[in-house]
Amino acid sequence: MQVVPPRDSELKPPAATNVWPDVASMPLKLQWSPSQQRDANCTMLGKALSVPVWEGLVAISRLMFSSKYAWFLQQVADMRLPVAELRLEVKSCRMTLVADATATLLDLQGPTRCAIARHQFDGEVAIDAGAVQREWYAPLYTLVAQAWMDPATAGLFDITNRTNNSYYVNPKQQHNDHSNLTYVLECQDVAELCLTFCATNEYVDGHVEEVDLIDGGRHICVDKTNRVQYVEAMWFWDVVGAMETHDQAKLLQFTTGSSRVPVQGFKGLTSYDGRICYFTLNGVAYAAGKYPVVHACFNRLDLPLYPTKDLLQDALSTLLLSDPTGFNTV
Repeated sequence: MQVVPPRDSELKPPAATNVWPDVASMPLKLQWSPSQQRDANCTMLGKALSVPVWEGLVAISRLMFSSKYAWFLQQVADMRLPVAELRLEVKSCRMTLVADATATLLDLQGPTRCAIARHQFDGEVAIDAGAVQREWYAPLYTLVAQAWMDPATAGLFDITNRTNNSYYVNPKQQHNDHSNLTYVLECQDVAELCLTFCATNEYVDGHVEEVDLIDGGRHICVDKTNRVQYVEAMWFWDVVGAMETHDQAKLLQFTTGSSRVPVQGFKGLTSYDGRICYFTLNGVAYAAGKYPVVHACFNRLDLPLYPTKDLLQDALSTLLLSDPTGFNTV
């Protein structure tokens, strides 16, 4: 790990502090601890919470989840040091990633804990814009997930959603298979069909929902210039909806750098800095033998405009046969 200090010309005042202003200066020690032995009046670092902080946390606990999540992101952002003040460059080997990552985290002291890090794997060419960082943390997350099943450490974690503990591709993204897609491609005046880039889901409880096929799709009318992209998007979600759960998770790993999505679903996907970064389908020109290209840092899939649904399905199936980790040039 390399700590990159700022040049004199880059020095700036410290970032605004939050409710835990001295977290960067406290000694760091990571250990398993049963929840029954923790004092709810103290932070995870052992610092007692003041009455004003407690009152603020109680008020936040009454908010909707989205507001709580936004508050948490703001707290973390306030602790983060500007890149111009301090940044970390972390190089790791995939074969020893867990050991390297654990050692790196334990070595962080003082303000380096709040510095932005950029990661690189030995022998790989990717520039970290978020996806490399996600892969760097993935093995550590796996260890934590395994600890849920370990009787020796199970006291540290409580499951809050016992009906479904995993988050994969949102099933609401599935849509009905429209039998008139061929007509959309062949009709003379597709604009008369009054279609937009969205599909309608009808659920057994009578609830009807419009699902955008692309960002802002319900506001984009289908015409002769974009009807191929419309049909491609419909095919894509139909193919994804028919996949086994493990294949959906693998496709998600390819396109976002993680096999799971946030609690909020696709709309909660972010870039490395916590900003909303929606999953995006980007249609590109088709050529025989051309496969989809993913940009996991930006949650984007460049999808060739295949002339048939079978070709699209074959291309996605081939993509799933490869390793979803690692970075290479195209």
